Amino acid sequence: MTEDKEDYEVLKEAYDKAKKKYNLSPNFEELDKEFEVSIIDGDRERFIVEYVRRAICSRIHKMINYLTPVLHPQPSSLHSMIESKFFKKEETDKLFEFYKKLHHWLHKGLLKSFQSEEEIAKFINEIWEIWPEIKDKVIIYMSKIVTGWEKQEKEDLDNGYLG
Repeated sequence: MTEDKEDYEVLKEAYDKAKKKYNLSPNFEELDKEFEVSIIDGDRERFIVEYVRRAICSRIHKMINYLTPVLHPQPSSLHSMIESKFFKKEETDKLFEFYKKLHHWLHKGLLKSFQSEEEIAKFINEIWEIWPEIKDKVIIYMSKIVTGWEKQEKEDLDNGYLG
């Protein structure tokens, strides 16, 4: 058995114990698929609930970072100026509401890091319940950005822009 396989099994076993103790909703495989929890060092299995919280917050933070340039374009950032044009005003209004929700969940997760393991487990269950909705919205917004860049690329080529 390789070290990675051993770490995975150690983490899975530690999570399964925490799942029973705190009545966690997701199974380890589901969490790993969504938040890549199997990259946690196997030596940290004692803190599995905390490390799952960190993985969730990291993923939410990445989503926020991807969406920020659309909502807050910087004149010194060509990419943010371009991406902000991919969305109509009413779309950015909806995106802003979603952005605020992401920040709410990120900060809630950070707050839980100062609380008990039981509170962290409650946070994991809360996120897991709303995760499909979060993921669906991110897919919609990120797809719009990808499509915008594809269109931008074609326009640049059609206009003869070479840099």
